[in-house]
Amino acid sequence: MKVLLLLFAILMPVDEAKRDPSFVAYRDLLLETIHNRDEAGLVKLVDPKIRTSFGDGGGAADLRKHLDWKELEWVVSHGGSWQAETFCAPYVYSKWPDSVDSFQGFAVTGKGVALRSSPKTGRVLTRLDYDVVTIAGAEQKGWRKVKTSGGKVGWISSDYLRSPVGYRACFGKTPDGWKMQLFVKGD
Repeated sequence: MKVLLLLFAILMPVDEAKRDPSFVAYRDLLLETIHNRDEAGLVKLVDPKIRTSFGDGGGAADLRKHLDWKELEWVVSHGGSWQAETFCAPYVYSKWPDSVDSFQGFAVTGKGVALRSSPKTGRVLTRLDYDVVTIAGAEQKGWRKVKTSGGKVGWISSDYLRSPVGYRACFGKTPDGWKMQLFVKGD
């Protein structure tokens, strides 16, 4: 049954933020802060006890120490969804289909993305639109060998692939307003 569900696995971008205008205003400020690489401003927008790993550590100081601005910008700017009163982003994490192992799959994050017979210059086998694909081999110089839900195997530029267990963030409303409470990757 799992294979049948995967045959039509598509993960369209989703952004449910507008449900709460106060969150949208917060996220806009957060994106401006990220764009400006304003570390002090960022610290004001995160929970002092922000979770940054699944082990020891965490807090604003740990976030600053291990901050990847590019990843944070991608996560915050690529939609998400509500989970009770918490907003989680990106959509690739918050809307990942249960039918696909999150450690074996990737979301294709674009429309018309080429699946090639070999990395970079290989023949285009097909074009994918927000498909969910599974790992079919190791990464090779920015290219990943994957298998489509229809069974085609080929190579996609890693720029267009996103793992649901990659960086993700969750936000909650506190007495001090919205705060980023989680920024992690892995399990």
